[in-house]
Amino acid sequence: MAGINWLDWNDEAFKKAMDEGKPILLAIGATWCHWCHVMDQTTYSDPQVIEAVNASFVPIRVDNDRRPDLNERYNMGGWPTTCFLTPQGEIIAGATFIPPTDMLDVLDRVLHHYRSNREALEAQFAQIRSAPRISPSDS
Repeated sequence: MAGINWLDWNDEAFKKAMDEGKPILLAIGATWCHWCHVMDQTTYSDPQVIEAVNASFVPIRVDNDRRPDLNERYNMGGWPTTCFLTPQGEIIAGATFIPPTDMLDVLDRVLHHYRSNREALEAQFAQIRSAPRISPSDS
Protein backbone atom coordinates (compact mmCIF):
# COMPACT_ATOMS: atom_id res chain seq x y z
CA MET A 1 0.00 0.00 0.00
CA ALA A 2 1.20 3.49 -0.83
CA GLY A 3 1.70 6.00 1.93
CA ILE A 4 -0.14 9.14 2.89
CA ASN A 5 -0.47 11.55 -0.04
CA TRP A 6 1.23 14.49 1.69
CA LEU A 7 0.91 17.89 0.07
CA ASP A 8 2.95 21.02 0.59
CA TRP A 9 1.50 24.07 2.33
CA ASN A 10 0.19 26.07 -0.63
CA ASP A 11 -2.96 27.53 -2.16
CA GLU A 12 -3.64 24.38 -4.18
CA ALA A 13 -3.81 22.23 -1.03
CA PHE A 14 -6.30 24.59 0.59
CA LYS A 15 -8.35 24.78 -2.63
CA LYS A 16 -8.48 20.98 -2.67
CA ALA A 17 -9.77 20.96 0.92
CA MET A 18 -12.37 23.60 0.05
CA ASP A 19 -13.48 21.90 -3.18
CA GLU A 20 -13.73 18.47 -1.54
CA GLY A 21 -15.22 19.72 1.74
CA LYS A 22 -12.52 18.00 3.78
CA PRO A 23 -10.62 19.08 6.87
CA ILE A 24 -6.85 19.37 6.71
CA LEU A 25 -4.44 17.18 8.66
CA LEU A 26 -1.38 19.37 9.24
CA ALA A 27 1.75 17.53 10.37
CA ILE A 28 4.59 19.74 11.57
CA GLY A 29 7.91 18.06 12.22
CA ALA A 30 11.64 18.40 11.83
CA THR A 31 14.43 16.17 10.58
CA TRP A 32 16.12 16.33 14.00
CA CYS A 33 12.94 15.34 15.89
CA HIS A 34 13.05 11.77 17.24
CA TRP A 35 9.29 11.48 17.88
CA CYS A 36 8.54 12.80 14.38
CA HIS A 37 10.44 9.83 12.95
CA VAL A 38 8.66 7.47 15.35
CA MET A 39 5.28 8.83 14.24
CA ASP A 40 6.28 8.37 10.58
CA GLN A 41 7.41 4.79 11.24
CA THR A 42 4.36 3.83 13.29
CA THR A 43 1.25 6.00 13.01
CA TYR A 44 1.71 7.34 9.48
CA SER A 45 2.80 3.89 8.24
CA ASP A 46 -0.26 2.08 9.60
CA PRO A 47 -2.39 0.88 6.64
CA GLN A 48 -5.68 1.84 8.31
CA VAL A 49 -4.40 5.32 9.17
CA ILE A 50 -3.12 5.78 5.61
CA GLU A 51 -6.50 4.77 4.18
CA ALA A 52 -8.47 7.02 6.56
CA VAL A 53 -6.25 10.07 6.04
CA ASN A 54 -6.15 9.76 2.25
CA ALA A 55 -9.93 9.23 2.04
CA SER A 56 -11.21 11.88 4.43
CA PHE A 57 -8.55 14.56 4.93
CA VAL A 58 -6.24 16.77 2.92
CA PRO A 59 -2.84 15.93 4.45
CA ILE A 60 -0.23 18.69 4.52
CA ARG A 61 3.30 18.25 5.83
CA VAL A 62 5.44 21.16 7.00
CA ASP A 63 9.08 21.20 8.10
CA ASN A 64 9.43 23.35 11.23
CA ASP A 65 12.86 24.62 10.20
CA ARG A 66 11.68 25.71 6.75
CA ARG A 67 8.42 27.29 7.92
CA PRO A 68 8.89 28.64 11.45
CA ASP A 69 5.97 31.00 10.82
CA LEU A 70 3.58 28.06 10.48
CA ASN A 71 5.12 26.32 13.46
CA GLU A 72 4.60 29.47 15.52
CA ARG A 73 0.94 29.63 14.57
CA TYR A 74 -0.01 25.95 14.72
CA ASN A 75 2.39 24.21 17.12
CA MET A 76 0.46 22.22 19.73
CA GLY A 77 3.21 22.28 22.34
CA GLY A 78 5.94 20.20 20.77
CA TRP A 79 6.95 18.01 17.86
CA PRO A 80 5.52 16.33 16.07
CA THR A 81 2.50 18.60 15.94
CA THR A 82 -0.67 17.01 14.64
CA CYS A 83 -3.18 19.74 13.86
CA PHE A 84 -6.59 19.55 12.21
CA LEU A 85 -7.71 22.63 10.29
CA THR A 86 -10.70 23.91 8.39
CA PRO A 87 -10.12 24.59 4.68
CA GLN A 88 -9.70 28.24 5.74
CA GLY A 89 -6.77 27.32 8.01
CA GLU A 90 -8.54 27.63 11.37
CA ILE A 91 -7.69 25.10 14.09
CA ILE A 92 -10.34 22.46 14.82
CA ALA A 93 -8.22 20.32 17.15
CA GLY A 94 -4.64 19.31 17.72
CA ALA A 95 -2.11 17.31 19.66
CA THR A 96 1.51 16.29 19.52
CA PHE A 97 2.49 12.62 19.05
CA ILE A 98 -0.51 10.35 18.46
CA PRO A 99 0.23 6.62 18.55
CA PRO A 100 -1.33 4.40 15.88
CA THR A 101 -3.59 2.78 18.47
CA ASP A 102 -5.26 6.18 19.08
CA MET A 103 -5.03 7.83 15.67
CA LEU A 104 -8.02 6.14 14.03
CA ASP A 105 -10.25 7.24 16.91
CA VAL A 106 -8.87 10.79 16.72
CA LEU A 107 -9.41 10.92 12.95
CA ASP A 108 -12.97 9.64 13.35
CA ARG A 109 -13.81 12.13 16.11
CA VAL A 110 -12.33 15.11 14.26
CA LEU A 111 -14.09 14.16 11.03
CA HIS A 112 -17.42 13.68 12.81
CA HIS A 113 -17.04 17.00 14.67
CA TYR A 114 -16.12 18.84 11.47
CA ARG A 115 -18.96 17.37 9.41
CA SER A 116 -21.54 17.85 12.17
CA ASN A 117 -20.53 21.42 13.00
CA ARG A 118 -19.04 22.77 9.79
CA GLU A 119 -21.40 25.69 9.29
CA ALA A 120 -21.24 26.70 12.96
CA LEU A 121 -17.43 26.46 12.96
CA GLU A 122 -17.15 28.57 9.81
CA ALA A 123 -19.54 31.19 11.23
CA GLN A 124 -17.65 31.27 14.53
CA PHE A 125 -14.29 31.73 12.80
CA ALA A 126 -15.73 34.43 10.52
CA GLN A 127 -17.00 36.29 13.57
CA ILE A 128 -13.61 36.02 15.26
CA ARG A 129 -11.82 37.28 12.14
CA SER A 130 -14.15 40.28 11.86
CA ALA A 131 -13.98 41.27 15.55
CA PRO A 132 -11.96 44.39 16.36
CA ARG A 133 -8.48 43.68 17.64
CA ILE A 134 -7.72 44.84 21.17
CA SER A 135 -4.11 45.57 21.91
CA PRO A 136 -2.68 45.10 25.43
CA SER A 137 -2.38 48.88 25.77
CA ASP A 138 -6.17 49.24 25.29
CA SER A 139 -7.03 47.29 28.43
